[in-house]
Amino acid sequence: TLSDIIYMVVALAIIITSAILMAISKCPWIAFGIVLLLEIMIAIIFFSKVSEYRLYYYMRHICMYIFRKKEIPESTLKEALGIDMKDEAVISEGGIYSKIIAVKGIDFTLIPEASQDIRINHLATVLTNIEEGKIVKLDIPIPFNFNADETNKRLQYFTKKYEEIKDKESVEALQLEARIKGLSIDLETFEHLENSKSIDSPNYYIIIYNNNLANLRNDCDRAVRLLNNMGLASYQLDKNETYQFYLNYFKTEVNEDKKIKFHSLKEKTKYIEKNGKKYCVQTISELPYTVDNAWLASVSLIKGVNLVINFKNNPDLTKAIKRINKRIVNLGEMLLGKTTESERMEIETQTAAYQELLEELKFSKVQLHIVEIMLIYEYSKETQKEIASIVKNNIKAKLDPLSFRQMSDGLRPAFLLP
Repeated sequence: TLSDIIYMVVALAIIITSAILMAISKCPWIAFGIVLLLEIMIAIIFFSKVSEYRLYYYMRHICMYIFRKKEIPESTLKEALGIDMKDEAVISEGGIYSKIIAVKGIDFTLIPEASQDIRINHLATVLTNIEEGKIVKLDIPIPFNFNADETNKRLQYFTKKYEEIKDKESVEALQLEARIKGLSIDLETFEHLENSKSIDSPNYYIIIYNNNLANLRNDCDRAVRLLNNMGLASYQLDKNETYQFYLNYFKTEVNEDKKIKFHSLKEKTKYIEKNGKKYCVQTISELPYTVDNAWLASVSLIKGVNLVINFKNNPDLTKAIKRINKRIVNLGEMLLGKTTESERMEIETQTAAYQELLEELKFSKVQLHIVEIMLIYEYSKETQKEIASIVKNNIKAKLDPLSFRQMSDGLRPAFLLP
């Protein structure tokens, strides 16, 4: 790769300079020892690997971590992440609008595989019609001691509204029906666990972005209709629900002005400190050529693990081709270290698929999707080991702990912190 060439040129320059110093030195043997030591260090840095990456890859991130500002004050976060409601949507910096859709989860394991495939294809249709968005899973505590009465009132209110328009085939009717289903499930949960103080419940959302508010509304209406038609009860959050979502999203509270309070962040080597707690951000990458249905559930359903999947359709083609070429180079390097035939076949299959994709991109035959899978949870070595084991042994993918890189991309990981 280009970075490899640059580093090798720098290394060669160091060796030549050292050789010149040795030639003009009054103590050539001492100079020779220094040059030899430098050459050994350079060889170790450029040719030794740690977890399938060369050592200089990690040294670069360590150097950037040392010189990077590792604390973001509350005022900076408030300015960068502050949300402003507009017509039940959220407007962010740069005129980008977003709306949030709540999606009620289902037990996928109880569905026959053929039906699973149909639902997956329908969901793919929903997501490919969205230019940019996020899929979010949050574990939110349910306080049983005071929510039942309020939930009953909301259920009666939405049922009455639904009775008035149920014969109309509208998005509003679909959303009311989805709300009624969701609230009924919540009440059943309350009845079974009424003596409990609280329990964490997994909640699922799709956040849709667009720089045009009218287009955003159309995207959300289409997504809600498709999701409900495929059996996933879904509805758009109203203004109060959107506000509550962000309180849970940032795991924070309101300040004296009744606005979302942002806590300052401090970056450490493996986690970020926030409001006296430690949170870490990790990514899953280098997936195998094929994966099982619902393969991510084994990780995302671990208690306390929140999930954010960023996706973008039709990305910049030039940048995408560069990423694919880099991946092909990485696969070639990985192939050299594999000994079993099955491992070699897996890498060769992936390489051939990427090469075929590059050929198809020359004729614009495929639609590209950039996907980033991020796990966010309260840091503990036990949870980290559990996740790493599942990703490696069950999913056959790679878990990147983002050591020395928890805030390397500015505020992006900080924004994702629950």
